[in-house]
Amino acid sequence: MDIKTFYEKYIALIERRYNVYHELYPEYTDSWYVFTELQKEVIEAQDELKDNNKIYLEDELWDILWDYMVLLQLLQKEWKITSTESVFQRSLHKFSERINAKEQGILRDDVKKIQKKHLADEHNKLYWSK
Repeated sequence: MDIKTFYEKYIALIERRYNVYHELYPEYTDSWYVFTELQKEVIEAQDELKDNNKIYLEDELWDILWDYMVLLQLLQKEWKITSTESVFQRSLHKFSERINAKEQGILRDDVKKIQKKHLADEHNKLYWSK
Protein backbone atom coordinates (compact mmCIF):
# COMPACT_ATOMS: atom_id res chain seq x y z
CA MET A 1 0.00 0.00 0.00
CA ASP A 2 1.40 3.38 -0.93
CA ILE A 3 1.71 6.12 1.68
CA LYS A 4 -1.16 8.21 0.27
CA THR A 5 -3.59 5.28 0.43
CA PHE A 6 -2.36 4.41 3.91
CA TYR A 7 -2.81 8.00 5.08
CA GLU A 8 -6.34 8.24 3.66
CA LYS A 9 -7.37 4.95 5.28
CA TYR A 10 -5.76 5.95 8.58
CA ILE A 11 -7.56 9.31 8.65
CA ALA A 12 -10.86 7.62 7.80
CA LEU A 13 -10.34 5.16 10.66
CA ILE A 14 -9.55 8.00 13.06
CA GLU A 15 -12.76 9.74 11.98
CA ARG A 16 -14.70 6.52 12.64
CA ARG A 17 -13.05 6.39 16.06
CA TYR A 18 -14.30 9.88 16.80
CA ASN A 19 -17.84 9.00 15.76
CA VAL A 20 -17.88 5.84 17.90
CA TYR A 21 -16.33 7.37 21.02
CA HIS A 22 -17.90 10.82 20.88
CA GLU A 23 -21.07 9.81 22.69
CA LEU A 24 -19.93 6.67 24.53
CA TYR A 25 -16.68 8.01 25.96
CA PRO A 26 -16.60 11.80 25.55
CA GLU A 27 -13.29 12.11 27.41
CA TYR A 28 -11.67 10.11 24.57
CA THR A 29 -12.62 12.95 22.21
CA ASP A 30 -10.97 15.65 24.30
CA SER A 31 -7.55 16.78 23.12
CA TRP A 32 -6.23 17.21 26.67
CA TYR A 33 -7.08 13.58 27.49
CA VAL A 34 -5.48 12.28 24.28
CA PHE A 35 -2.38 14.42 24.85
CA THR A 36 -2.00 12.77 28.26
CA GLU A 37 -2.43 9.32 26.71
CA LEU A 38 0.20 10.16 24.09
CA GLN A 39 2.68 11.01 26.84
CA LYS A 40 2.01 7.63 28.47
CA GLU A 41 2.57 5.83 25.17
CA VAL A 42 5.95 7.51 24.69
CA ILE A 43 7.05 6.22 28.10
CA GLU A 44 5.75 2.73 27.26
CA ALA A 45 7.69 2.76 23.98
CA GLN A 46 10.82 3.88 25.78
CA ASP A 47 10.43 0.92 28.14
CA GLU A 48 10.37 -1.42 25.12
CA LEU A 49 13.56 0.05 23.65
CA LYS A 50 15.84 -2.93 24.15
CA ASP A 51 17.55 -5.59 22.08
CA ASN A 52 15.50 -8.44 20.63
CA ASN A 53 12.20 -6.66 21.27
CA LYS A 54 11.19 -5.42 17.83
CA ILE A 55 7.60 -6.68 17.97
CA TYR A 56 6.72 -4.97 21.25
CA LEU A 57 8.59 -1.79 20.37
CA GLU A 58 6.81 -1.52 17.01
CA ASP A 59 3.48 -2.08 18.75
CA GLU A 60 4.16 0.82 21.12
CA LEU A 61 5.40 3.02 18.27
CA TRP A 62 2.14 2.39 16.45
CA ASP A 63 0.29 3.45 19.60
CA ILE A 64 2.26 6.71 19.56
CA LEU A 65 1.44 7.32 15.90
CA TRP A 66 -2.23 6.53 16.52
CA ASP A 67 -2.55 8.84 19.51
CA TYR A 68 -0.64 11.59 17.72
CA MET A 69 -2.90 11.40 14.68
CA VAL A 70 -6.01 11.28 16.88
CA LEU A 71 -4.70 14.33 18.75
CA LEU A 72 -4.24 16.25 15.49
CA GLN A 73 -7.78 15.39 14.42
CA LEU A 74 -9.21 16.56 17.74
CA LEU A 75 -7.18 19.78 17.70
CA GLN A 76 -8.54 20.47 14.23
CA LYS A 77 -12.11 19.86 15.41
CA GLU A 78 -11.46 22.24 18.32
CA TRP A 79 -10.10 24.88 15.89
CA LYS A 80 -6.71 24.87 17.64
CA ILE A 81 -4.87 23.93 14.44
CA THR A 82 -5.74 24.50 10.80
CA SER A 83 -5.40 20.85 9.76
CA THR A 84 -3.28 17.74 10.06
CA GLU A 85 -1.83 18.58 6.66
CA SER A 86 -0.81 22.07 7.82
CA VAL A 87 1.11 20.53 10.73
CA PHE A 88 2.88 18.15 8.33
CA GLN A 89 3.64 21.00 5.91
CA ARG A 90 5.10 23.14 8.70
CA SER A 91 7.22 20.22 9.87
CA LEU A 92 8.54 19.58 6.37
CA HIS A 93 9.35 23.27 5.89
CA LYS A 94 10.99 23.64 9.31
CA PHE A 95 13.28 20.66 9.04
CA SER A 96 14.06 21.20 5.36
CA GLU A 97 15.33 24.66 6.29
CA ARG A 98 17.46 23.23 9.08
CA ILE A 99 18.98 20.47 6.97
CA ASN A 100 19.60 22.81 4.03
CA ALA A 101 21.31 25.27 6.37
CA LYS A 102 23.44 22.55 7.93
CA GLU A 103 24.52 21.42 4.45
CA GLN A 104 25.61 25.02 3.80
CA GLY A 105 27.59 25.13 7.04
CA ILE A 106 25.14 27.34 8.92
CA LEU A 107 24.88 26.61 12.63
CA ARG A 108 21.67 24.98 13.86
CA ASP A 109 21.20 27.60 16.57
CA ASP A 110 21.41 30.40 13.99
CA VAL A 111 18.71 28.76 11.89
CA LYS A 112 16.54 28.18 14.96
CA LYS A 113 16.79 31.89 15.88
CA ILE A 114 15.65 32.91 12.41
CA GLN A 115 12.82 30.36 12.49
CA LYS A 116 11.66 31.57 15.90
CA LYS A 117 11.60 35.14 14.62
CA HIS A 118 9.52 34.14 11.58
CA LEU A 119 7.17 32.14 13.82
CA ALA A 120 6.70 35.10 16.17
CA ASP A 121 6.07 37.40 13.21
CA GLU A 122 3.46 35.02 11.78
CA HIS A 123 1.81 34.62 15.18
CA ASN A 124 1.68 38.36 15.79
CA LYS A 125 0.31 39.01 12.32
CA LEU A 126 -2.46 36.44 12.84
CA TYR A 127 -3.47 37.42 16.36
CA TRP A 128 -2.36 40.99 17.01
CA SER A 129 -2.39 42.95 13.76
CA LYS A 130 -6.13 43.58 13.64
